[in-house]
Amino acid sequence: MSNPLLVLVTGANQGLGYYATQILAKTGKYHVILGSRDLEKGKSAVKSLLEDSDISPSAIEPIQIDITSDESIKRAAADVLAKYGKLDILINNAGIAHHNASKKPRKQNWTHSTMSTSKGCSS
Repeated sequence: MSNPLLVLVTGANQGLGYYATQILAKTGKYHVILGSRDLEKGKSAVKSLLEDSDISPSAIEPIQIDITSDESIKRAAADVLAKYGKLDILINNAGIAHHNASKKPRKQNWTHSTMSTSKGCSS
């Protein structure tokens, strides 16, 4: 496919984001940007995907993005814009771990996670 859709998957160095990235990249219809808070973990995930799957190296690349950091979001958006000029699809998969989650009311935890994800989408 000459013009694959550009997809950014946040939180993609493991779990559901990793497998979503794998499935999308395998189709050949998408160029997938694997988002990870830690770029080295993102690079390692890309390496694993390329070794374990029939994915073209041109179909996948890592990017550092932390949805809890406005600066990180802005930097990732600027990098994607500079390189591609657009983003077709965002899969906002990244989650937020609460170290003291049991001490906060569940509604407060949910609100914090939801606001961080929403803020990441609108920044």
